[in-house]
Amino acid sequence: MLSLPRFTRSLLDSLDDDFMVCPMDYVFPQSQRFRSLGGQLAVPRITGDKFNLDLDMRQFDPNEISVKFDQNSLQIHGKREKKADDGHQYEYREYVQHFTVPDNVVHEQLKCQMDNKGYLKIEAPVKVEQIDMDKPRQIPIEFAKK
Repeated sequence: MLSLPRFTRSLLDSLDDDFMVCPMDYVFPQSQRFRSLGGQLAVPRITGDKFNLDLDMRQFDPNEISVKFDQNSLQIHGKREKKADDGHQYEYREYVQHFTVPDNVVHEQLKCQMDNKGYLKIEAPVKVEQIDMDKPRQIPIEFAKK
């Protein structure tokens, strides 16, 4: 069975874009620092010479989170399960998201840090191709279709 937020998100995502008049961040608020596009929970970015991914993981303790990298896929998984001593309360949270890491990212140098507020930051340097400036080269012209 789908949880209500996931069901609501899938329902809203299936609607025509013209129908939705408010941004997804209004429906599913997040902090200003980790605002996302298109209703995604996080968006990886390449800024300058670094790959960055910021995640709001305040709902989880650090020992409840795992980050794995396998064949250009970055996998973040968080799972919390709490049972009250009296047996009347039960809390279950799970977060799973996969990101494709571009080929020009130095995978061996991926670093993951969690600050004391619960924000997870993943970063790695980006390989920059060295261009020989002394050697002349031909630049092809591409034609854009209108």
